[in-house]
Amino acid sequence: MLSEFTWPNHDLPSDREAVQKLIECHGFQRDVAYGKTKLFIRTPQTLFTLEELHAKMLVRIVLFLQKVKLS
Repeated sequence: MLSEFTWPNHDLPSDREAVQKLIECHGFQRDVAYGKTKLFIRTPQTLFTLEELHAKMLVRIVLFLQKVKLS
């Protein structure tokens, strides 16, 4: 999952704030709870949606890196 706030590196004060920004950008802030080092997702549907977003973005990142390497 990416956001304009976190790609390629986030400029937020902490990693926790970067994760919170990602969750807010996708509208899942009511379906998660933050632990000290983990993010707890309440419903499976949110988890599946996050995994789908991750899979789609991973393909785009790999293609981007391959283009950069070839150039």
